[in-house]
Amino acid sequence: MENDTSSVDVNTMDTNINTNENITFEINNSEECTCDKNDPTIKHGPLCPGAPRPDLSNNEIPASPNIPSLIFIIPYRDREQQMLFFKRQMAYVLEDYNKDDYRIFFVHQTDKREFNRGAMKNIGYMAVCDMYPDDYKNITLVFNDVDTMPYTKNFLNYKTTTGVVKHFYGHKHVLGGIVSITAGDFEKIRGFPNFWAWGYEDNLLQKRVLQHGLRIDRSQFYNIMDKNIMHLFDGLERIVNKTEFDNYIQNTTEGWHSIRNLKYSVNETTGFIDVVTFDTPRVANSAENKVHDLRNGNRPFPGNYSNRKPARMGMII
Repeated sequence: MENDTSSVDVNTMDTNINTNENITFEINNSEECTCDKNDPTIKHGPLCPGAPRPDLSNNEIPASPNIPSLIFIIPYRDREQQMLFFKRQMAYVLEDYNKDDYRIFFVHQTDKREFNRGAMKNIGYMAVCDMYPDDYKNITLVFNDVDTMPYTKNFLNYKTTTGVVKHFYGHKHVLGGIVSITAGDFEKIRGFPNFWAWGYEDNLLQKRVLQHGLRIDRSQFYNIMDKNIMHLFDGLERIVNKTEFDNYIQNTTEGWHSIRNLKYSVNETTGFIDVVTFDTPRVANSAENKVHDLRNGNRPFPGNYSNRKPARMGMII
């Protein structure tokens, strides 16, 4: 697909950066959950599905007199030029919306570990819960990659309802690219697995959605590289991790509830959620990493995985 971006100078864009408007949040992991302790599928803890929400009463939560019905969550790190272009393009795409009706958040992993795309998406959801504790369940979350966007405004009908997950762009065997889901449904399915390095979290999201009886709406769907969606090229090599691939094959049940020791700050002006610290059930192990060229197929590691259906790597390229 050809993407003509040559006429746009992203270096001259006005991004209205004001680094003084930061609000910091910290999750307290001391409370006990109220889940069924006999359910073997739940890893019990302060952020499992039955846990009370973290007490943020001592934090300066942004004043939000208007509750947005639509929140875009963009996992982000080291893609400044794409981010600037995305901001400019989405300002045009959404210019007919009431500005109080939507928010765009770039969930920024600031540490030096391998990128954890699933965790950034989960943390975006958790931040929405913290900002709108009484209203979050009815908000539509749009999980959108920073390199993917419509060409024209009013092209995609982003808003969805409980029980319906909208998929607009990507591959039909995974829920990646551009996906809308209510925060209440996302909470119920426990979100994405927190995989280090590249791949697989979108595959398991689709499986979780179907297992929970939600309907995937692809009535307005465009396959990868369709001419109706702008998709910025990001190379053909990806860092993959053997341990994380094995966890994917084993259908791990981890999700947003598995994240621990989370601390982040919100910049209301730039829309950045800077993730300062977070832990997942597994420590990132770079010794298990390798570079996979997507031209060599969609199975990065050899082996017979108990006669399971071969895994297909579904992240957008």
